[in-house]
Amino acid sequence: MGKQRKLKSVDPFLSGPRKEKLDRLKRKKEAASNIAPEDPDNQPMPKSFQRMMESIEEMNKPLEERMKEREARKQEKKERNEKHKSTEKHKSNKEDYRTNVKKLKNESNKTFLSRVITSANRDIEDHKVKILLDGEEEEKKKTASKNKKMHLQLLHKRMQYKKIDRRLDKMEKEFFEDKIAFGEVARRPPQLTSKPRGGKAHDEKSGKRQLHLNSLLSKSSNTPDKKTTGAAGKFKKRKAMTLYEQKCFDEKQMAAVKAYRKVKQQRYQNVQKNR
Repeated sequence: MGKQRKLKSVDPFLSGPRKEKLDRLKRKKEAASNIAPEDPDNQPMPKSFQRMMESIEEMNKPLEERMKEREARKQEKKERNEKHKSTEKHKSNKEDYRTNVKKLKNESNKTFLSRVITSANRDIEDHKVKILLDGEEEEKKKTASKNKKMHLQLLHKRMQYKKIDRRLDKMEKEFFEDKIAFGEVARRPPQLTSKPRGGKAHDEKSGKRQLHLNSLLSKSSNTPDKKTTGAAGKFKKRKAMTLYEQKCFDEKQMAAVKAYRKVKQQRYQNVQKNR
């Protein structure tokens, strides 16, 4: 067979029956497309416009109705496919049965009967196996549906617990939040009366600890006037003190040294006794 030549729309060397065929096709196409309408006031709508109007009507429908129609279409398509598959399967089974039952050429009656019996037994066994498999599949589906229900229940419970936790966190945050009114002014920082969790109190920090020597000195030493002690101990150096202030400062210092030595001696004696 030779290669088929294309009919070109513009070919200056085209002549004969091929050119006549091409002209005839062209005229038919033009006649079909350029026909005047029978009634200019009543013309059929184009299909593209019809599709557009159908889509607009579908969009204007409520969501539930659209979902129902979609599900119905899906179900109809599924049933059609199942029906088509079942008919095809039935046809194939019928054809197999006929081909098995038909006696072959130059085949004896004995071999024909044995072949028919074996094919029938095979079909019966296949049918039994199919019934068993269908039952197992149904049981699997039931167990799967039960597991799915349990899983959904667990998810629902978890969601509820999460909602409760979020609500509690929100309530705790609102409880600890300080709501300041409009125009309220803080004159000083707040005084913390409670001890911090897992830490030391403000008075027990380094540099602000109540030492044992202070308690001994407050008991043993005769405290002079507040005016002199405050000025001598905290604000003045020894050079700037008067003779009376120097004397008081020295007495206080000696008392502190004696108290410290006394405490050390008591500890040493306690250690010796324990040995």
